[in-house]
Amino acid sequence: MQFEFDFFNEKAHYQSVEKLYDLYIEQLKMNKQFGTIDSYKTSISSLKKYKSFLKFEDITPEFLQGFENWMLSRGKSITTVGIYLGTLRAVINLGKAKGILNENIYPFGRRKYVLPTGLNVKKALDIQQVKQIFDYEVTEGIGMERARDFWIFSYLCNGMNMMDIGQLKQRDVHAKYITFKREKTKRATRGNPVIITVIRNPYIDDIIRKWGTKTLDRDEYLFGIVDKSDQEEVVRKKIKQFTDVTND
Repeated sequence: MQFEFDFFNEKAHYQSVEKLYDLYIEQLKMNKQFGTIDSYKTSISSLKKYKSFLKFEDITPEFLQGFENWMLSRGKSITTVGIYLGTLRAVINLGKAKGILNENIYPFGRRKYVLPTGLNVKKALDIQQVKQIFDYEVTEGIGMERARDFWIFSYLCNGMNMMDIGQLKQRDVHAKYITFKREKTKRATRGNPVIITVIRNPYIDDIIRKWGTKTLDRDEYLFGIVDKSDQEEVVRKKIKQFTDVTND
């Protein structure tokens, strides 16, 4: 009797797609996948704008195609559509695994709705464009100088992304080189972590001198974008804000 109560109570609780999104997001938080959480929150927010209260039986191939058309009509790219509906598929797969969703109404797959994939066009700057960034004159001490310097730092550090730059610590900086692990691949390479080594040069040294924290604490963050006392979710939010400002 207890099993039946728990089983049917859970099915009733997760009748709305949003409730199951909440469950999925809680699992991501437990796994400390804070970067991924944003995609799921944005996805359910867009789906709710298209239809305010979503039940699993609403998610049909026709509904998904309608959502795609609606997104494209609002100027979103097909890649964005694929990301949003990819998260929806992951949530629905969770519902299927928990017995909440009937296999017969599963909307994804051949002869149903196929997730779109955008063209991954690689865009590279030529050497003259890179030189323009290096030579770009800015007033010292303003945000434009900081943004330019961190772009150069990223470029010279093997394309180190902003999340990794923000989480560099004093202990990662050695006399002639910097070492770091890519945040993006930490989970995938947990059993065999890949350490990346960057050879220091005068540009890198100047940026560290200019923007680095002045401390002997080897556990302190190098650039002070985040604080040592910050919780992981706060770290993510601060570095995302730093990234947005730098991109602007």
